[in-house]
Amino acid sequence: MELPNKADRKPDSERSDHLEKEVLDLKILNGGKDFLIDQLRKGRDGFIGQLVEGSRRIGQLESELRQLSAPRNDTGDRLPTGA
Repeated sequence: MELPNKADRKPDSERSDHLEKEVLDLKILNGGKDFLIDQLRKGRDGFIGQLVEGSRRIGQLESELRQLSAPRNDTGDRLPTGA
């Protein structure tokens, strides 16, 4: 059994170093991607919350506007006067 000489091992070592660097780069990229996705989710959730709250407030204001513009029934609003 023959051991490979230094010249034969060098390309494998360089390839191994290159692959290790590539794996590290990919891990860093994945970490950055995961962080960005998390930030986007938080922003989206906050925006949706504001949208829902705004929609509720619009509904409340529409209801108040309808009540203000509805004709008043004066007979039910007054207490009977002493006769």
